[in-house]
Amino acid sequence: FTTLLYTIKFELLMYSVFVYGTLKKGFPNHRYLADSSFVGKARLTTKYPLIVATKYFVPYLLQVPGTGHLVKGEVYRVTDEVLQRLDELEGYPGYYNRVKVPVYLEEEKGERDGNMNGDRKEKDRKDGDRKDLMGEEEEERREEECFVYLIDRYQEDLLQEEMVSEYTLQHTLQYIAPDQRPDPVPREQVIDSSK
Repeated sequence: FTTLLYTIKFELLMYSVFVYGTLKKGFPNHRYLADSSFVGKARLTTKYPLIVATKYFVPYLLQVPGTGHLVKGEVYRVTDEVLQRLDELEGYPGYYNRVKVPVYLEEEKGERDGNMNGDRKEKDRKDGDRKDLMGEEEEERREEECFVYLIDRYQEDLLQEEMVSEYTLQHTLQYIAPDQRPDPVPREQVIDSSK
C-alpha cells in the first residue's frame, strides 16, 4: 500500500513537456532531460511557426496558432527539478513562455504497450496485416496536454523567417549552445517588449 501511495504521489509530481528543438534525443541540450522518461514522438495538434533565428541558429516556436506547421517533437515526463532546469535554460519567465498545449502522441504501426498479453499482440498484428492489405496507412495516436516553451512577445519580422515542421540534426550543425556563446542572444532581436 505504501508503494502504491508513493507511486501515485510520484506520478502527480511529474509534468509532460513537448520538446521540438535542441532538447530532443541526440541533440545538443538533451542532457537537461537527464533522469526524465521518454514518452514518445509527438506533434502539435495545431499549426505553429517554428523558425531558426539569430546568429546562434536557435529554434523558436512562436505563439501564432494556425500559422506554420504541425510541429514534430518528443514528449518527456519530467520532475519538478528538471522542469526548473528547463525554465532556467529557456529563460522562463521573461524570454520564453511555458504554456500547455495539446499534442498527438504518435505510435508507429506495430508498436504497442509491452504490458499486453500475447493474444492481444497477435490480434494487433493481424489487424495491422489487414490494414496493409487494404492499403490503409492508419496511424495510432492519442492526445495529451503538455508544457511547451514558446515566444509570445516576438518581433514581427520573425514571421518572415522560413518556417519548418521539424528541427533536425542538420539545423544543429550551426547551432551554438548557450555555454559556448561569446555573448547572449540580444533579446531585442527576438522579444518585442512593447507587447
